[in-house]
Amino acid sequence: MSNNKDLMIDIDERVPKSAKVAFGFANAGVGLLSGIINGGLSAFYNIKLGLEPGKIATAMLIFAIWNALNDPIFGILEDRTNTRIGRRIPYLRYGAPVFGVMFMLSWFPFLQYIFNASANIEQWALFANFLIVLFLLDTMFTLVGLVTYSLPSEMAITAKGRAKVQVYGVYLGAIGTLGSLLIPTFFITTSTSVVTLYVVMGITSIVGALLLFVSSFFLVENEYAMREEKLSFWKSIITCFSYKTFWLYEFSNFFYQIAWVIISGLISVYIRYELELSGIMSFIPIVIIFLMVLTFTYPASLIIKKWGVKKTYLIAAGVSIPILVVMYFVSSINILAMIVLGLFGVMVAAMTLSNSPMFFEIIDKDELENGTRRETSFSGMNALFTKPAISIANAIFFAIIGAFGYITPTEAIPDPVQPTSAISAITFATTIIPAIALGVSIIFIAFFDLVGPEWEAQKAKLAEIHIQKERAYIQKLAEEGKISETYKKLYKS
Repeated sequence: MSNNKDLMIDIDERVPKSAKVAFGFANAGVGLLSGIINGGLSAFYNIKLGLEPGKIATAMLIFAIWNALNDPIFGILEDRTNTRIGRRIPYLRYGAPVFGVMFMLSWFPFLQYIFNASANIEQWALFANFLIVLFLLDTMFTLVGLVTYSLPSEMAITAKGRAKVQVYGVYLGAIGTLGSLLIPTFFITTSTSVVTLYVVMGITSIVGALLLFVSSFFLVENEYAMREEKLSFWKSIITCFSYKTFWLYEFSNFFYQIAWVIISGLISVYIRYELELSGIMSFIPIVIIFLMVLTFTYPASLIIKKWGVKKTYLIAAGVSIPILVVMYFVSSINILAMIVLGLFGVMVAAMTLSNSPMFFEIIDKDELENGTRRETSFSGMNALFTKPAISIANAIFFAIIGAFGYITPTEAIPDPVQPTSAISAITFATTIIPAIALGVSIIFIAFFDLVGPEWEAQKAKLAEIHIQKERAYIQKLAEEGKISETYKKLYKS
C-alpha cells in the first residue's frame, strides 16, 4: 500500500506549476464572464431595463430546458474530440473569442429598440431579447466551462493533488470572481450612462476571453485518453446514470448551486435595497466575502488533507446554515451584516474546495469499471442538474420578491421606493432560501460513499493504470517518430 501511495504522490508532483497557474487564470476568465451572466444579467434586465420579475422567472424556466439538453451532448462531443492540440484545449483556445463577443452583445437590448412601441410590446421584446442572449451565451459557456470544470480530474489523480490544483483555481480564479461580483453590483446600485456600461462590458469581455485564450497554451491534459475506445452516445449517458453516487452527488450539488447562485449572482439586489449601499460603498460586502475566501482557502486545503472532501463539505455547509439564518435577522444593521458575511466567506472557501473533488471521484470509479476517461461526458450530465439550478435560483428569487410587492424600476421611475414587504422578501430570498438549499444538499451528500481506505486502495490501483497507459502511449509515439509536448513537460528525464 505504501508503494501505491508513493506512486500517487509522484503523479501529483508531475503537474507543472505553469499548468496549475494556467488553470487558475482560465478559471478567472470563465468566472468573470459566467459569474456576471448567472445573476447579474437578470438583475440588469430587471433594474436597468425594466423587465418584470415574472417574465424573468418565466424566461429562466424556459431556458432551463435548453440547459438540460446541450451540456450532455457537448460533453460527449468533447470526450470524443481528437485533434493535434488535444481534446479539451481547442474549445478553450477557439471558443474564447466567440464567448467574449457573445458576452458583449448580451447587454444590447436590440429587440427593444426594434419594437419600441407600447409598454406591453416593449416588455415582450425585452423578454425575447433576454431569452435569446441566454441561449447564445450558455452555448459558449457550456463549450468552455465543461473544460475548465473537468481539467483538475485530468491533471491529478488523488484528492490531495486535485485540491492543490483547485487552490490555484480559487486564488487566481478569484480575480474573475471578484470582477463578476463588483461590476454588476456597481451598475445596479448606481446611475451610469449607457456608454460607460458598454465600455466596461467591452473591456470585461476582452479580458475574460484573453485569460482563456492565453491559458490554453500552458495547460496539460491526458493525451493518451484521446486514443482510448469511447462508449457509444447512448451507452455513455446510461452508464453515467447507473452510479448511485452520481445521483447522490448531483442532487446535493443541485441545491448547493441554488444557494451559490442566489448569494453570489443576486446579492447586488440585497446590497441595493436592504443594506442601502450604492457606488463604491456597495463594494464593501463583496470585498469582505472575497478577502475571507482568499484568506481561508489555503487553511481549507489543509483541512481537506486531514478530514477528506466529504467531511469538510458537510461541516462547512452545515455551519453555513445558521450563519445565513443569523444574517436574515441582522440585515437591518449593516455592521452586523458585514461581520456575518465575512463568516460566511470562510465557509465558502471550504465548500468551494471540497465540492468538485467529490465529483471527480465518480469519474475515477467510472474509469476503473469501463477503462476510459470521460470527464466532459460526466460534466455534461452534471450540467443537467447545475444549469437548471441556475435558472431555478433566478426564478425563485424573482418570483418571491415579485409576490411581495417589489416595484420594477422603469425609465420614468428608475429608483422606486420599495415597500417594506418587498425588502423583507429580498432579504428572505438572499438568506433563508440558500440556507434551506444547503440543508437539503447536506442530506444527500451524507450518503456519498467514495471515501475511506478501501476506496483509496482502488485509487492507488488507478494511479498505476494511468502510468501504464502513459508509458504505452509514449512508446507508441516513439515508434511513430513523434514527440508529445505535453509529456515532455511531465517527464523531465
